Amino acid sequence: MHPSCSIHAIPFRSRRNLNLHHHRPPLSNSILYQRGVYPPESFQQKKQYGLSLTVTSDDKLASYLATVLEHLERWLAAGALKRLVLVIAGSPEGDVLERWTFEVQTDAKVVTGEG
Repeated sequence: MHPSCSIHAIPFRSRRNLNLHHHRPPLSNSILYQRGVYPPESFQQKKQYGLSLTVTSDDKLASYLATVLEHLERWLAAGALKRLVLVIAGSPEGDVLERWTFEVQTDAKVVTGEG
């Protein structure tokens, strides 16, 4: 691992906690805002979880992110999610500008409801 990289974990101790709704703003909106993927007016500051978070005010973007995260939740709950890669690509050529890889380790006891 690169010296400037760090590893963070989001623990899910039971099946009922396998819900990304709680983690949506940190997982998507902040990256899209900070990297200028969408214009600043597409976002607003919102106080949530005791933090000031950047969330989208664009209905189409919010709907798209909700759909993607619903799929991720299903794959996570089934134990099928092993890696999530987020890529910001330049257009029109599609050159990779930034790439994040999130490795996912699923505890079989949590997936089966035993944990």
